[in-house]
Amino acid sequence: MEKTLKKLLCSLLDFILPKKEQIKYLELLTQDEFYEKTAKADRLGLGRQTFPIFDYRDSLVKNAIWEIKYRKNEKIIKLIGKILSDELTAILGDLSLFSNFNYPILIPIPLSKNRERQRGFNQCELIAKVICKNSVGIFFEKDILIKIKDTKPQTSFSDRKSRLENLKDCFEIIDVQKIKNQNIILLDDVTTTGATLNEAKKCLLNSGAKKVIAITIAH
Repeated sequence: MEKTLKKLLCSLLDFILPKKEQIKYLELLTQDEFYEKTAKADRLGLGRQTFPIFDYRDSLVKNAIWEIKYRKNEKIIKLIGKILSDELTAILGDLSLFSNFNYPILIPIPLSKNRERQRGFNQCELIAKVICKNSVGIFFEKDILIKIKDTKPQTSFSDRKSRLENLKDCFEIIDVQKIKNQNIILLDDVTTTGATLNEAKKCLLNSGAKKVIAITIAH
């Protein structure tokens, strides 16, 4: 019932408040056009195994993420999912050759139960489904990694120590056997300091995962 009301509200808003021109423009872009017109991420400080694709300060990137995260824009979810699929194909080509990183499980960063109930969906899960539909040898799994704490937004903390404390022990593995000795790809929409991804990586590795990398839309 709650999800139906949200859909009706979004439809009503689209009728009363026509979409911004940039959103209409975004929805018409091809994968190549979006890639060519946007700034790419600087990976400095995130570690060798975290792969952000775009610069979050780019207005097209920011609008795309907001449309995915708060409006569940299916056209942009499909666009970004296909781009990430292509990026992962290239990344995994190198990793499988040099690190034996084969047949990975794709796990989206989970929302807490309260946050997902409020929003009605997990945007990373929607993107993960598109990635796996357009990729070979990547397997999507949900409800393995769960978030057991309602954490505050990381942007509300100015120092690293507070960010780490906010996320401490916020994740849990439901089925250890599914990830034991497996290669894992974590998926998130935006990473800033990498604290969320690092906490999720720690949880997975401590539970027996073989190797964990992460990909994000933006940094």
